[in-house]
Amino acid sequence: MTNLCGPPCYDSRLVAAMDNFNAKMPWSLVHFSSKSSAPQEQVRLSGYWMPADPKFDNHSAHGKTPVVVLQHGLNANFNSRLVQTYAYMLRSTGFSVFAPNLRDHGSSQKSYHMNRITWGYDYYLDLLGAWECVINDCQGVFGGPRRPSQVGIAGMSSGTFVAGTVLGMNTSIPGVWLETPIFAAKWGVFHHVLRSFLDGVWLGWIASAVIHPAWGMARLWCSGLNIGLHTPDNSIYCPTPALQTQRVALVFNSKDRDVDPREAKKYAERLGMYPKCYDVTEYWEASSECHGTHCSQLFQYPEAYRRKSCKFWSETFGREEKYCWMDNLPIFTEPPVMTGPGAATSSSSTSWRSSFGPGSSAWFGSSSADSARISGSMSSSFASSSADSVVPNR
Repeated sequence: MTNLCGPPCYDSRLVAAMDNFNAKMPWSLVHFSSKSSAPQEQVRLSGYWMPADPKFDNHSAHGKTPVVVLQHGLNANFNSRLVQTYAYMLRSTGFSVFAPNLRDHGSSQKSYHMNRITWGYDYYLDLLGAWECVINDCQGVFGGPRRPSQVGIAGMSSGTFVAGTVLGMNTSIPGVWLETPIFAAKWGVFHHVLRSFLDGVWLGWIASAVIHPAWGMARLWCSGLNIGLHTPDNSIYCPTPALQTQRVALVFNSKDRDVDPREAKKYAERLGMYPKCYDVTEYWEASSECHGTHCSQLFQYPEAYRRKSCKFWSETFGREEKYCWMDNLPIFTEPPVMTGPGAATSSSSTSWRSSFGPGSSAWFGSSSADSARISGSMSSSFASSSADSVVPNR
């Protein structure tokens, strides 16, 4: 394939593989309701149901593939390149995907505050409604009800703020994958953007001094709604041991210029306070920069990303990792390892995996076959806009 876009860091074969896969796989548009909780408005939402190949059923608990409810970020929708690329990785390794649109996003119902971003006021109700819809098969399209232990959630970009909040509110969710985690909107995103803006006029040094009145203005702009009502910061706690330990993956880019990388570490610190309730079993601090830095590791290091995802979800859902059948999937090459091992501390009594660089044989193991799969030069890539309009099977 001729490399037409994105050199030297994105592999254009990833786009081709996604297109070929989606053309063969079924999907459907599902309508459902957000979780009801006054005084927030209950709205009708939409989402893509993207099942995995039925061949995975025989190797999954209770004869049904596990499901990951995949939440997009703000000012995006279920056609986001982040959502569609990760959905492809999940489905191709045997995990079905339900990708809902938040209220006021995409094809979901517009609320009375449709022109405002309301953060912690009501978006969490949309993700809770989507998760419960899958559990109960609310529209009769998911192949029957599923046990809560077989339905996880994942958040991409600002979707991590929603997913992290839901993590703390629903202890039945077995695992949560957070891509570029946002722990506190006020300091993790708003302050970061404010600082970047002020740096442009040589006033970055006043960002911390003006953050409080600026946040207050943001709340007024949102018609006075409490945009900090429910957040990861005030939702993640565990006063008594839970019935199950919820597994968490924190994946982020140390070079991200949109979300402060320290947000992931705030998650780690909070989750580490409650080792009987939460366990950070994947902590990947990537070093990625290509056509931007926001969530770019998903595209720059697809092989490492897919393998880490397979391992995390296989362990979460109690399925053997070998049933991702990685050897049968297209191989995406990666650039040479760019970072060395980084220290990390676990939220449980054991320690996290060290943050080895993408493609490192230290992470994949010493198998020569594994090393061969990820070796080679980066010969092709795809531009950041290539998958923006990807729609399943269209």
